[in-house]
Formats: sequence, structure tokens, C-alpha cells
Amino acid sequence: MVAEAAAVDGTVEMISTPASRATKQKTATYALTFVVLLAIFFLLRQSAWLGSKDLHTIMEVIATLLALMVGVLGLVRYHTKPNNTILFIGAGFFGTAMLEGYHAVVTSRWFEQLWPSEAARLIP
Repeated sequence: MVAEAAAVDGTVEMISTPASRATKQKTATYALTFVVLLAIFFLLRQSAWLGSKDLHTIMEVIATLLALMVGVLGLVRYHTKPNNTILFIGAGFFGTAMLEGYHAVVTSRWFEQLWPSEAARLIP
């Protein structure tokens, strides 16, 4: 029950329970997140910001590490409580980490001379 009614001197008052407070708190958090993201959108939509090869490599490394961490957590969770769904999710993130890592190496400027084609020719 979300709220309970209590009779005090013939009047009925609604008493808030922890479940209704948690729901209000979640709603407020979601609304605040929406407003902040909307404000960021309006602030950045006119930006003429351009990336670089180094920034791209850094973002690929971050994506690799994030996918690797999620994959490892999924596989550890599978070994503690076996569940095929968790196994597939963990293995999927681990595979994604491998692909992201390969992409980070191939597109970085430090390994550019090792590949037969330059990055500008690979884009089309």
C-alpha cells in the first residue's frame, strides 16, 4: 500500500509511507536529469567543436575499458550464480571490448605507419 488513511478526530489524513517517498524521489531525480540534459543540449548545439585523432583514440580506450569492466563483472557474476543470460551479456561485452580495443589501435596515430593504408583512405 502506497499511502495509508488515518482517522484523527473524524477527519481522514493520508500518511506518506517510505514507498511513496521513494517514488517521489525517483520522479524528481528523473525530472532533474531531463532538465540538465536538455540544458546541455541547448548549450552545446551551436558548438563548432572539432575532434582530433588523439581525442578519438582516448575515447576508444575509455570505451574499451568500460566494456571490459562490464564484461568481467558479468562473467564473475555468472561464476557466482550461474545464469545463461548473464553469461551471454558478459561474453558480449567482453567481445565488444576486444573489437573496441582493436579499433583504438588501428585508428591511433602511434600505429599509423604499421598499416598498409592510411586512415584518410579508409574513411570512404
